Amino acid sequence: MAMAYSRSRVLCAAARLGVADALGDEVRSVGFLAEKCQADATALYRLLRALASIGVTEETTPEHFRLTSFGKPLRRDVPQSAWPAVIFWADLLADDWSCLPTVFGPVSRPLRLRDPQDTFRWSPEAEGYSIFAPSWVRLRRSRPYRSEHSR
Repeated sequence: MAMAYSRSRVLCAAARLGVADALGDEVRSVGFLAEKCQADATALYRLLRALASIGVTEETTPEHFRLTSFGKPLRRDVPQSAWPAVIFWADLLADDWSCLPTVFGPVSRPLRLRDPQDTFRWSPEAEGYSIFAPSWVRLRRSRPYRSEHSR
């Protein structure tokens, strides 16, 4: 249960590097993926094994991986791509989630998490709106808003 945060960070690292896009529908070597993702091959191999442990990739032969059907939504070029949601929730809002214990801590702790003058972390992101909008739409579809006045 406590590993969920690290799993979301693994997914986020893979999304940021473009691992799913580099894999596509092919089996690819770690060397090829490292070059394509501009990553260190040894570190990328560890990331790919971590992704395999949660069912996103599969190591078909030593140091060769393919994307599983579970991992395909991480590709940016597929319909209903999960890429924006992964970046939004597991990266751009990660700092906010890490402050959650402060909110529920002793009364003596301040409850304000951020200065109202601070921008959200995703605001300066070059693709901020294109990341935020699909994530928000998906969230709204899964949890329809109901105000007190709509009952």
